[in-house]
Amino acid sequence: MKSLKGILCLAAIVGFFPAFGEATFRNDTQTQFIEGAPMQVARMGHHIVQQPTGEVKVFGGHGSGFRSLDTAESISFESNEFSLQSMLYKHDDPAFARLANGNYLMMGGSRDWGIPSYSHAQIYNPFTDTYTPAGSMVRFRAGAGSTLLNNGQVLVVGAWWTHNTAHTYGEIYNPETNAFSETNAFSVRRSHPIVLPLVDGRGVIFGGITESGQQVDMPVEIYDPVSGLNSVYQQFMFPDEPGWNVMQDKRLHANQKLTDTEYLFYAWKREGSVYHYRLFTFDTETLAFEWISTEVELPSSAAMSFSSQPVLSQNKQAAHVLVTLTEGDNAGSVALLSVDLHSGHVYLSESSIALGYSLGGVGVLGLQDNRIFVTGGTLDGSNFNPVNKTFFIEPMSIEADLDGVIRNDAQTQFLEGVPMQVARMGHNIVQTPSGAVKVFGGHGSGFRALNTAESFSLGGNEFSLQSMLHKHDEPAFAKLANGNYLLMGGSSDLGAPNFSHTQIYNPITDTYSVGGSMVRFRAGAGSALLNNGQVLVVGAWWTHNTAHTYGEIYNPDTNTFSETNAFSVRRSHPIVLPLVDGRAVIFGGITESGQHVDMPVEIYDPVSGLNSVYQQLMFPSEPGWNVMQDKRLHETQKVTDTKYVFHAWKREGGVYYYRLFTFDTATLAFEWVPTEVELPSSSAMWFGSQPVLSQNKQAAHVLVTLNEGEDAGSVALLSVGLRSGHVYLSENRFRHGFIVSGTGVLGLQDGRILVTGGSADGSNFNPVNKTFWIEPMLFTSDPEEPEEPHKSKRRSKPIWLYIINN
Repeated sequence: MKSLKGILCLAAIVGFFPAFGEATFRNDTQTQFIEGAPMQVARMGHHIVQQPTGEVKVFGGHGSGFRSLDTAESISFESNEFSLQSMLYKHDDPAFARLANGNYLMMGGSRDWGIPSYSHAQIYNPFTDTYTPAGSMVRFRAGAGSTLLNNGQVLVVGAWWTHNTAHTYGEIYNPETNAFSETNAFSVRRSHPIVLPLVDGRGVIFGGITESGQQVDMPVEIYDPVSGLNSVYQQFMFPDEPGWNVMQDKRLHANQKLTDTEYLFYAWKREGSVYHYRLFTFDTETLAFEWISTEVELPSSAAMSFSSQPVLSQNKQAAHVLVTLTEGDNAGSVALLSVDLHSGHVYLSESSIALGYSLGGVGVLGLQDNRIFVTGGTLDGSNFNPVNKTFFIEPMSIEADLDGVIRNDAQTQFLEGVPMQVARMGHNIVQTPSGAVKVFGGHGSGFRALNTAESFSLGGNEFSLQSMLHKHDEPAFAKLANGNYLLMGGSSDLGAPNFSHTQIYNPITDTYSVGGSMVRFRAGAGSALLNNGQVLVVGAWWTHNTAHTYGEIYNPDTNTFSETNAFSVRRSHPIVLPLVDGRAVIFGGITESGQHVDMPVEIYDPVSGLNSVYQQLMFPSEPGWNVMQDKRLHETQKVTDTKYVFHAWKREGGVYYYRLFTFDTATLAFEWVPTEVELPSSSAMWFGSQPVLSQNKQAAHVLVTLNEGEDAGSVALLSVGLRSGHVYLSENRFRHGFIVSGTGVLGLQDGRILVTGGSADGSNFNPVNKTFWIEPMLFTSDPEEPEEPHKSKRRSKPIWLYIINN
């Protein structure tokens, strides 16, 4: 797609959009504008369709000098060039319909200068690419609305200007006789109305303007083809809200079909010189007009003017409206406003396009490949100087929001990285202030503890190896108040806890210095920097000593460790976090011998030196949920100033269930993160490391290994929107040839995720030196949802998901 002459001059609209009245729109970073091939003829006011072959066809309209055109043009996107074709007649602003046999019927229209004059009609056959004459209309007319009725006939209603009474009398085209006949008079004079077929065979007419262009309330009328009679159904589209109106577009109304019976449009209401806009649906079965609920009001013309009627995404989840910005640095530029029809979320494209012309009289069409094609326009806002330019829009992807279905993430990419110098697993990983990534220790081939570290500069293409002072496999790990890193203890070869030595890494000088020895050797401990600058170490793996019960405190002023009182349980691999009030909390982990049992939440007070049990379970009413530390600093899990996010797991038989939760270090509250569907269990996928937060804290990304289907064994990315609760699974998968076990996973400052190491066979004896990058889907900052009435009524409820198969 993007080979088409490159990205057009994009004007970035950065961040959110609070300047547009009171509305704050979500930021759409996906939409792109791409230059298209020029048409052979400059035109505006033309009709546009996509044929069964995929080719796009534009018909008639008017060209330079406001001259009515008798040409059509086709473009095949393989050739990327328009081909010009003569039609039988001129058609500018005609009535336009698709017949039951797939042919297109063009009826009447204006001659030069937009003067309604023509009663001729012609039929275009897209299968033979030929034109044939149709019978003449009863009255010449332009600016009419039309639709194919269920009986195969075409209803034509309305007309522009007062040359005759076509504005009041409709017509019926009968394809069997190729002739037109007159209807009874309708109740009002109107032009450019919406005309739709009803499920029961009748036709409905609403909207439009008067024959002379006045914007007044128009009644909703019904035409009955059996009786041939017209009747007023109701006086306004929205009886309690007069003033709202709608006008036809230059594409078939079939493009606005949202469901089997519902059509989607935007309505406008003028107050003074300002136009207000809203989306609505009309149901051809119930005859009900309903507003589409959105989380914020759509912008008025004070911020942007709406162009053509909304383009529906192919999955019918989104309505995209082409808008021209009317304020700010990008005034005059074109952007895309997108509405998620399920959630009510409203997005404005970050990219906009400065066209050098305006959108008057454009032909806009949603294509089968989900792109939007925009053709023609006006150089100076008049009808006399159309352009031949075209452009494509690749809109943001809004996936189906169906109960029990995880959304599809088409953005995430997996990229192979450069290998580390040493195969390793169980290592710690950080990004230093310089931006370089550093991995420390772990164990290498043969399950041998390592005394090396490696650095990778994001601007480079290889890891550099460095000796440390001591071996550290499964050490306690903390960042000190001065920015240095403290590695404490760990296992010797074969994972046997054995070391009490410690060392300090200075990232500024890239050097190591000796730390004091721990009171007890230990591995598998949790640790945290307390508010007083000291480090609390809790827990240990295995039963070689009592480190599993007694904690330690590291004092950087003396470079020494001291013992804490005994904690209430033996545990290893717990979460240890500093509380706002200066104390520390300890929760989760497993027993020193690896049993998965409920662990109490404990508090350590550095002032008194005492430990206490705060509560018996993380979630007192839901026993069985647990959590374990990761090989990166817990500060990477910090989602707000006081809250940290983790994933918990619960085992039932041979199946693990997963949920995200937060812990608040101010209130000591554990809270589940609500999601629109339950996260998948290990029947579908294994969760790897703790979630990686996006840089804007809007998303939690979890590395998962798929457990079933054709992609079993592959790695994917599961992403959760922390505000919306939306759950996404990456469409792309990564077959890496090793197992994601003992890996170091880190979210980087540039938004990417780096995955380092792993196991060739699932054991600790055969680590790998491989790395790969993940470029996750983008989550824009998610503004708080306002109160009713603009909060969506279509949001789905969280329910259980068992399996996903995209």
